[in-house]
Amino acid sequence: MKKNNFGIWTIITRKPQKGQLYKFLVKQADGEEVMKIDPMAVQFESRPGSAAIITKLPQKHWHDGAYIGRNKQTNRFLRPIRVTAKHLL
Repeated sequence: MKKNNFGIWTIITRKPQKGQLYKFLVKQADGEEVMKIDPMAVQFESRPGSAAIITKLPQKHWHDGAYIGRNKQTNRFLRPIRVTAKHLL
């Protein structure tokens, strides 16, 4: 594994195959090793299991052409913005 300048760990291998299950083995500061799921995975095994499944990501087709075109025509820093925040305790 290698850590890049942004603090992201990467590894390249040819062993994983589509459909295989995986979890991350994390070694904690106290030395204990725990299995963790991938929070960015898009597919998981059925319960009671919780492993992620290696899958090909679907191609994303964006539908924001009108928005992009509108932003190119105007100075977006001069337009008002709306900020909404909701905190539930």
